[in-house]
Amino acid sequence: MDGDPAMATATAAAMATAMATAMATATAIARATAMATAMATATATAMATAMATAMASAIAIATAMATAMATAMATAMAKATATAMATAMATATAMATATAMATATAMATAMATAMATAMARAIAMATATATAIHFTYLKDRYLVY
Repeated sequence: MDGDPAMATATAAAMATAMATAMATATAIARATAMATAMATATATAMATAMATAMASAIAIATAMATAMATAMATAMAKATATAMATAMATATAMATATAMATATAMATAMATAMATAMARAIAMATATATAIHFTYLKDRYLVY
C-alpha cells in the first residue's frame, strides 16, 4: 500500500466516499430532526391555540349563562316583591275597610240605642204627664172637697 499509488488513490476515494456518505447521512438526520421539531412545535402551537379558543368560548358561554341566570333571578325576585307588596297593600286596605265598617256599624248602633233610649224616655214622660193630667181631671171632677 505504501508504494502503490492506485491503491492509495482507491483508499482515499473510499474514505472520501465514506466521509461524504456519513456527512450526507448526518445532514439528512439533522434535517429530519429539525423538520420533526418544527412540525411538533407547529402542532403544539395549533393545539394550544385551539385549546385557548375553546376555553375562551366556554368562559364566554358560562358568563352569558350566569348573566342570564342573574337577570332571571332578579326579575323573579322583583315580581315576587311586587306581588308581596300588592298583597300586603290589599290586605291592609281590606283590614282598614273592615275596621272602618265595624266602627261605622258600632257608631250607628250606639246612635240607634241613644235614639231608642230618648224615645223611651219621651214616651215615659208623655205617659207620666198624661197620667198626671188624667188623675188631676178625675180628682177635680169626682172628688168632693
